[in-house]
Amino acid sequence: MGSSFIAKIKNTIVPSRSIAMFWIGQSGFMIKTSNNKVVCIDPYLSNCVERIEGLVRLVPAPLLPGEVEADIILLTHDHIDHVDPDCILEICQASKASIIGPTSCINHLLKIGLDSSQVIELNRGNITELDGIRIGAVYSEDFSKDGVGYILKSDGITTYFTGDTSYVPELDSVKIALIDILITSINGGGKYGNLTPQEATQLTLKLQPRYVIPAHYGMFKENTGDPVKFLEALASAKSVAEPIIIEHGSGQVIDCEPIAI
Repeated sequence: MGSSFIAKIKNTIVPSRSIAMFWIGQSGFMIKTSNNKVVCIDPYLSNCVERIEGLVRLVPAPLLPGEVEADIILLTHDHIDHVDPDCILEICQASKASIIGPTSCINHLLKIGLDSSQVIELNRGNITELDGIRIGAVYSEDFSKDGVGYILKSDGITTYFTGDTSYVPELDSVKIALIDILITSINGGGKYGNLTPQEATQLTLKLQPRYVIPAHYGMFKENTGDPVKFLEALASAKSVAEPIIIEHGSGQVIDCEPIAI
């Protein structure tokens, strides 16, 4: 599937004031902007979770590590389904992308041999800009000490990627401007500590994005969420955000043209 998936990204035309989102599983996305730049977030493309923790993949990786073609790779935190120890070095070296992440992620990459010239350390509250994309690292509340979420701004479009986080008041402060697209985890509950479908709905109501995309589900039966419950919670709360469900290994161009009043 890998070559066809990459071809799909390459062949997707992204008009002005639009953005293309491709879900590669778990919290991983490939994002293509209207100026043909590709951002890869949290690629989990191996079976390391099964090897280390015994959790078996429910879906195959849509591409091989060496097939990742990206201009920027964003890492939210140093957990094995986000900074994949079995292939992150191959992903970074093959793509020749700029790798951005908090201190723990950068230290991991340098320790396993990635060239320091390829990495950019970005911790909570900091901002950088590459390839016409403004990238801000914001607070997340997960089991790692310095995990982040990301706010991306490109071609007038603002995308907020929560990363792994439970619901805390700090998340509400992200509403500093219009958020076009919210990508949120929905696998919370029990020991995992992420947003539940109901908490993801609460965050959606607070931030009022135009679109909301659930993620971090469907990879492991022991650690998943139900997108149907998320859709039901959104409907029950009368959310004005339009939900988008992206199938694993698929993508969608999202139109973010300003709405005429």
